[in-house]
Amino acid sequence: MENNLQKMVVTNNDVTVSHLQAYCDLFGVSQDEVSDEMVKSYFTNHQFDLIQQLIEGYATMANLNEQIVQDFQACDDECSNEFLRN
Repeated sequence: MENNLQKMVVTNNDVTVSHLQAYCDLFGVSQDEVSDEMVKSYFTNHQFDLIQQLIEGYATMANLNEQIVQDFQACDDECSNEFLRN
């Protein structure tokens, strides 16, 4: 399993980039501060499914946040206009 996971990290650039971003978000570090070995070690020691769930969770929350903004934009605009009038 370890070799398969390492091959996936090395060979699939789209997956690697999203996993690198998830890793950086999880630990609050910049992508510039993270070495390839750190990321490979992390993915080797953790289950791929958990990382995939994290990525899917971020995507779900992004969609939910976008919907909330759309739903409440009119209310926010009305409050801003009322505030500016007073």
